[in-house]
Amino acid sequence: MKSVNKIVCVNNGGFVQKFRVRWDNGNSGWSSNYPNPQSREWDLNRLNIPEGARVCIEVKAILGVTRSSEPVIYQRDSDAAALYRTVGTTLHFQINLEN
Repeated sequence: MKSVNKIVCVNNGGFVQKFRVRWDNGNSGWSSNYPNPQSREWDLNRLNIPEGARVCIEVKAILGVTRSSEPVIYQRDSDAAALYRTVGTTLHFQINLEN
């Protein structure tokens, strides 16, 4: 599983979305709403995530469903980012981990 300290979520779906980071006993707030082809990112070092925690993102399609992604591992001193991309429509979309 990939170790990261940043998460980027690119919207390539046919909808407006927002996302948040989730881990075992917590989550970030929601990002602002953003359309295709924009992206938003979270610097995980700014959140109170325990070192080594499994983190994933939760994407909410505005006027649609909410889905969770495949997890990655949070590591404070990592220089890597997890790049997620959403594709599909408000009720039928996927979140793909691309790196």
